[in-house]
Parts: sequence; structure tokens; C-alpha cells
Amino acid sequence: MKIKGWIQKELFNYDSCIMIIRYGKICETRFPNQSALYHMSYSSQVSTNFEFGKHYKKGNGPYNTNYYIKYFGSSKYPVLIHFKFNFLQVLAVKWHLKKYLIQDLDVKKSILTGFIGVLLGYFLRYIMNY
Repeated sequence: MKIKGWIQKELFNYDSCIMIIRYGKICETRFPNQSALYHMSYSSQVSTNFEFGKHYKKGNGPYNTNYYIKYFGSSKYPVLIHFKFNFLQVLAVKWHLKKYLIQDLDVKKSILTGFIGVLLGYFLRYIMNY
């Protein structure tokens, strides 16, 4: 899942960024319109150590944002990225940040294959008895 947010570059100066989340891990953080040196200084590793929170005061986040993710990327200091979400986007992000086994595509395929096999067996058994 790709989500767009703002990261603090300097005091009261924020840059846009894109965060990619898969299977309960923050996989990558991209910075459009920035140099390679900037990418290297904020490069992210796969991170499972994060905190998803909400700004309860209206003026706490930049650009009228209402949620944030604080995580440890490649640096020893936490990175705080701000987002503006509605209710459905919050549910989708919370789903992607959780580590459920059902989110894996291979598990979904195997469950679907098993379910189709059971239905086919039941249908063939019904035809043979008729």
C-alpha cells in the first residue's frame, strides 16, 4: 500500500514523501523531487518497529494532518511522518500495518484452492448419488 505524507526536513519545513507498507512492515520511503543525497540521508530499511498515532489537537501536524507514523529507519533517531486520512483510509492503513497471515497472497490462493476442491467434491458426490 502506498500512502502519501509529509516528513520534517527542517524546523517548520516539511517535504512530501511516499511510504510503502506491506505485510506489517514499512518497506520503503520515497521522496519525489529530491536529490540522491537526500534519499541517502533518509533511506529506510525494512522496519517493523513503528508507532501509528493520531494528532488530537488540530494544530499539531503540518498541512492539517491528523495521523502520524513514528518509526526507526536506517538511523538511530525516530522518523516522524505525518498523514491526512479519512475513516476508510485509517482502516486500510491499520489493516496493512498488522501482521496477519491472511494478507500473504500465497495463503489466500491456497485457501481458495482448498475451498474450490471441497465444493467440487461435494458437487461430484451429489451428482453420483443422484
